[in-house]
Amino acid sequence: MGVLELFGRRRASGPQPPVEVVVGGVYSVARAQGTYGVVRVLAFESESDVVWARTYDLRSSSRPQARDFDFDSRDGDSLVENLPWGIGALPVSQRLFAYWRPQLMFVSGITARESKDVAPYIGEAQPWNELRYP
Repeated sequence: MGVLELFGRRRASGPQPPVEVVVGGVYSVARAQGTYGVVRVLAFESESDVVWARTYDLRSSSRPQARDFDFDSRDGDSLVENLPWGIGALPVSQRLFAYWRPQLMFVSGITARESKDVAPYIGEAQPWNELRYP
């Protein structure tokens, strides 16, 4: 499944507004077909415009809120244990991240497992920047 299959095939309607990228931030994001999901920022390389995002396998008809989680979602380990994830560490540009219309729900520390997932690729990846497939 491609990035846009996860997050929809909306066409860009002009420049996306800037979004503050917070490492450890858990965001609700727009997905395909009027649904919403959850993304966590594992790392941010501002100099190379790479947002390392972990996507979670959560689909909702309404935008998730922090209060919707019935576990201590602010604990990174609890988040990993309770939300199955779809893509472990996806490098995307800030432009694409903004395209998902993220809304910050809360911030929690990056776990050792999350750091291990992304560390080998820091400084190596080119971010996904396409808003739609050709």
